[in-house]
Amino acid sequence: MLQIIAVDTEDGWRHFRELLLEYAQRDHANAGQSSIWADMAGLPGRYAHPAGGAVLAYRQGELAACGAFAPTEMAGLAEIKRLYVRESARGQGIARELTRALVRQCAGAGYDRAGISTWDHNERAQALYRQMGFGPITPFKDHPIPNLVYLGLALHDAAEAP
Repeated sequence: MLQIIAVDTEDGWRHFRELLLEYAQRDHANAGQSSIWADMAGLPGRYAHPAGGAVLAYRQGELAACGAFAPTEMAGLAEIKRLYVRESARGQGIARELTRALVRQCAGAGYDRAGISTWDHNERAQALYRQMGFGPITPFKDHPIPNLVYLGLALHDAAEAP
């Protein structure tokens, strides 16, 4: 059974930080140029309520994944970030469920749109987000590495997302 919970306790933020560190060390391309280190050092930081949020996923009681959202400089647009599923939990639909939960949280926080960026070589993530209704949008942040794909979703469409 999958359980997705909002991060709102000290233990929750500790678990979130643990997964971010694992993500940075294992899967994050060019982690040295990423804001992930500043995020970990200053949690909850930009993920603090009410403008941001974070979630953890537990599969059969075991910590399996995390994700977050944060405000952007674009009015009405939240960025979904730090979506990470542990290797042992991949291929079970957890990324889709995490993304759905984060989209709902973005809508609940009053955003009109959700944006997400992923590496251009991450075809699996791009396919998932497109299946969920995300489509190409203009870049919503300055990033030192140019090979990001930016996708967005109007949150009034979120209830219909597969």
